Parts: sequence; structure tokens; C-alpha cells
Amino acid sequence: MKSSGIRNIRIAVGVALFFLFIFANLFTVRQIARYGIELYFYDKINVAYQTGGMPGLRNELDRVLLEDNMPREAKVAIEFKRGLDKINDPGVYLSRLTEDLKQKVNRFRNLRNLAFILIAIILVLRLVLEVVLRRIKSAGCIDK
Repeated sequence: MKSSGIRNIRIAVGVALFFLFIFANLFTVRQIARYGIELYFYDKINVAYQTGGMPGLRNELDRVLLEDNMPREAKVAIEFKRGLDKINDPGVYLSRLTEDLKQKVNRFRNLRNLAFILIAIILVLRLVLEVVLRRIKSAGCIDK
């Protein structure tokens, strides 16, 4: 009876490790890449606005749309161009948006680091549990 409980704990730990690896390596990395592309675009547009005003912003936006180097950046540019007329003060809007995106990138970076820390803690705890179980087995207290 005790060994099936230990087996269930081992399975649960393995499943937890699997989901932490998936979270750390797929989800957070994709979110960091997504927000990183948006941050790069909006920061570039913000610099164009700060140096050239609204004509500089429109020139940079058109340049991004004409080049096909980064398709994800082009998607962000198309969405931004649709809503450009609704923005009262592009300088303030772009500054706030870039700061918000920087915070999101840092948040996901911290979540990824936290996931790796949790993975390390679970692996250490699993190692300690295995050592303790071996000592208990060698003393003859439980069966395999």
C-alpha cells in the first residue's frame, strides 16, 4: 500500500516537471519573443516620432510596411496604422506602450527563471526523497 503511494508521488513529480519544462521553454519564450517584437517596433516608431514628429512617424511606418524582413513586425505595423488617427498624442502613447511592453517582457523572463528554479528545487527534493527511501528500505521498514 505504501509503495503505490510512493509511486503516485513519483508520477506526480514527473508530470509537474514536464509541465514546468513546457511552461519555461515554450510558453514564456514565445511570449517574450512576441512582446520583444512589439517593443522593438513601438520603440522604433517612438524614436521616429521624437526626432521627426508625425511625418517622421509616418515615414518609418511606411518603411516598415514596405520591407518584408519581419512579417510579425509588419502585422503590428498594420494594426498600429489602423488606429493611428485615433491617438491624440502619439509621443505619450508610444512612451507608455514601450514601458508597458518592457514590463511584460521582464515579467515573462522572471516567470521563466522562476520555473527553472522550481524545476531545480523539485529535482533536489526528489533526490533527497530517493536517498531517504533507500535508507528506509535498507532498514527493512517498507517493501518496494
